[in-house]
Amino acid sequence: MNCPQIPNLLRRTSAAFAAIAGLLIAADLQASQISLSSGTSTCTYNGMTVTPAGDFTVTCTTTAPPAPGNAGQFALSSGTLALQVSTSSSTLVVTRSGGTTDAISVPYSITSGATPSCNTSSGALNFATASSTSQPIAVTATTTVGTCTVTITAPTTVGTATASTAPSLGSPASATVTVTAAPPPPPPGSCPTPPANMVTHADSQATDFGPQGTLTTLTMLSQQIGSFPLPDGTVLAGNSAKMKIGETTGTVLGSYLELTISKCPGVIDPSAPAGCYWATSVQNYNELLWFYQLGPYALTTLQSHNFCYAPRLDATGAPQQWYLNARWTYPYSAWGFGRYVFTWGSAGY
Repeated sequence: MNCPQIPNLLRRTSAAFAAIAGLLIAADLQASQISLSSGTSTCTYNGMTVTPAGDFTVTCTTTAPPAPGNAGQFALSSGTLALQVSTSSSTLVVTRSGGTTDAISVPYSITSGATPSCNTSSGALNFATASSTSQPIAVTATTTVGTCTVTITAPTTVGTATASTAPSLGSPASATVTVTAAPPPPPPGSCPTPPANMVTHADSQATDFGPQGTLTTLTMLSQQIGSFPLPDGTVLAGNSAKMKIGETTGTVLGSYLELTISKCPGVIDPSAPAGCYWATSVQNYNELLWFYQLGPYALTTLQSHNFCYAPRLDATGAPQQWYLNARWTYPYSAWGFGRYVFTWGSAGY
């Protein structure tokens, strides 16, 4: 059968398919994007058929990866450190500067002579990738006057190195620790120099204890000492007085309180006579009792009950001043300050 329409129909169908293929290719060209990994110089576009035959060009662009950073330079914070025998310890800090690429280990050692002036040790400080947080080396004095040396040596990369420059030592890489004898105790009857940051009754943050029953609020930083002259107990009936002490809501939980009754302002003395030094982690309420005259009691009786004897008169009968010194230590250094309330009155003895 002769159908003259069939050739025309085939030609039209072929043209339609070609147009559709062109549209598909054009759409694919607009939507496709080929991303190359680092170091690839060729690209392949798979699964494409071009109809009718012809050239089809894929253009690939490669974005260079970011250059690796530096591993950093490591040094001690200081080339010297001063300590006193048996009584002090401190830290030297190792810093990282100039880069934080890769995890780094920095060996250190603390050395001294045949009779060491410091507790000797060795180890390694670890710096994490992307961390520039300084790392401490603790140094503690012994009972021997002399020197010791803290040294850091060549840092090494932990794991696979990716930094453009290897870790290196900066300056100083060693420090001399000088251990000296403790200063002699003050002569009998004299007092040591009070701490520079001591809070006293003359300070704007505090006032005298005032009349019995008066509330006095004290604001102090951790390790700061507050010092107050004890009231004259002769205004009370009896031979003794007591101090009530409590924290306010502005005090961090877990603080440690130390109290000393002394003739010297600013002194915290764990070796003070019985009852005159007191330490506790209980913060909400405490009482400290002291006798300003013996009355009918023997001194041994007071001491056996852990009562402090702070006589108002000295051996010649002259009045003498006593001080209540208080120190709080907070459980972490970031805490700013604490507030405490004091009040005093008769102890009834």
